Amino acid sequence: MKLLFSFLTYLLLFCYLLGTGLEIARGEYILFNSFKLVLLLLTFLTLIFPLFFKRSVAITIIALGGLATLPISEMLNANTGVLFVDSLEHALLLTLPFIVYLLKSNNLNPSRGLSIVRIVFGITFIGHAIYASGLIVEPTQFIFILSGLFPESETLNQTLLYLIFVSDLIVGIGLIVRFSEWNFLLHYTLVWVLIATIARALVFFPQEINPFELLSFFSKMLWRIIYILVPWFLIKKNRTM
Repeated sequence: MKLLFSFLTYLLLFCYLLGTGLEIARGEYILFNSFKLVLLLLTFLTLIFPLFFKRSVAITIIALGGLATLPISEMLNANTGVLFVDSLEHALLLTLPFIVYLLKSNNLNPSRGLSIVRIVFGITFIGHAIYASGLIVEPTQFIFILSGLFPESETLNQTLLYLIFVSDLIVGIGLIVRFSEWNFLLHYTLVWVLIATIARALVFFPQEINPFELLSFFSKMLWRIIYILVPWFLIKKNRTM
């Protein structure tokens, strides 16, 4: 468990570092991104050498590193609605570094760590449901993806958004309260993530083939492996419980 979650967290930080570096190279939010880059590097070092930092200092660094992964434009514009939904959607990603730190510093029982991962994974799906509902913010990314896949069927796209809202909400709540058939829910999340990843790859693949665009696409797609391996790992562990 410690090895897998460490790998996933380092992969996540690598993707964020790569994406931030590319934004700086393109001249986007240079000052803000430079500060973000420093926080991500400090988070990386804290997780590699957890015993070199006091616990309070390490937790603070990891928390700031998590904040640095939230959308820059929404933070600068104080768009609280988008930040709230985005924080729910990234609950798993925001929590993984804390779990890895606590595991590596022997401050967290592995079984408790699994329970936390299950709960924040459920919160992630509730975030997806709220986003798809359009109650707080317009689901522009979902609409863009669906429009790219089904450009001439607005009614179908609206129906799919509603189905995403209902199914993700049920799955999210089910994972948090641990329904008796929660293993089935994990299989659903695995299939859903695979479909969503393929759809994103098809829609967001860069039109212009150049190193910057390809690396940016790579940095945004690679960390989605986390959403594939986490439910797979929970399914595997649930079978042995």
